[in-house]
Amino acid sequence: MSLLTVAPAKAAPPPAFKASFLIPAYFYPLGNSWQQMCSTLRSSGRQAVVIMNPGSGPGPTKNPEYTAAIALCRQQPLPQTVVGYVDTNYGKRSAAAIKADIDNYYSWYSVNGIFFDQMSNSSASKALYVEIYNYVKTKSAADLVVGNPGIPASTNWQLTAPIVADVLVVFEGNASTYMKWQPPKWVMQAQASTTALAHIVYGARPPGGSARLPSTEAVCAASKLKKGGWMDVTSNGQGQDPNPYDGPPDLTGMQNYC
Repeated sequence: MSLLTVAPAKAAPPPAFKASFLIPAYFYPLGNSWQQMCSTLRSSGRQAVVIMNPGSGPGPTKNPEYTAAIALCRQQPLPQTVVGYVDTNYGKRSAAAIKADIDNYYSWYSVNGIFFDQMSNSSASKALYVEIYNYVKTKSAADLVVGNPGIPASTNWQLTAPIVADVLVVFEGNASTYMKWQPPKWVMQAQASTTALAHIVYGARPPGGSARLPSTEAVCAASKLKKGGWMDVTSNGQGQDPNPYDGPPDLTGMQNYC
């Protein structure tokens, strides 16, 4: 009697890694700009962290235009996370001034966390960043703290206990520079599926734009090799454009490729 040999079933391949989205929404929410952005995210089943920035910080008073925009983005199903922009001036701003901005964001807009821009890469400033990180966590332990030095420090001190950010932006720049960028060793050792590292890329090729510029697809492909767990890709910021964040990013391209 012959014996039937059954080959073991092959394991299914792991699902393709998808980056989270970190969107600097520094454009004023007039008309339906924010609504379109958050509706597009919602309809595609993707969630994002949206950074609000009324005036290089919370601004002097509560702004009803932002209140309405945030309400739209938080609609069910699939509410988006909204965090407030705070400038730290590379560790030169006082903790008291930074905390005042944080208080205003929570009081006026009930944000879900804080984006600390112009973060210092010097470990000598760690005490300040630990203090303001912990201050955000007193508002809600579950809220998100994002730090943006724009380039990686020489070591991963910002993500070593006690940490100063839940997510750290290690690249902010144009798409052509990004494609040539070689992250340091500690960045490359991060686990792609759990990384806390973010890349913010502007000046990508717009629809019908010059083939000399990297496309969103090319940027997203490169991000998987450069440990971009969080991504923003926009065609804004071409040439002398002073503000690469004055409009929504390439959400369609990011959803398809990042």
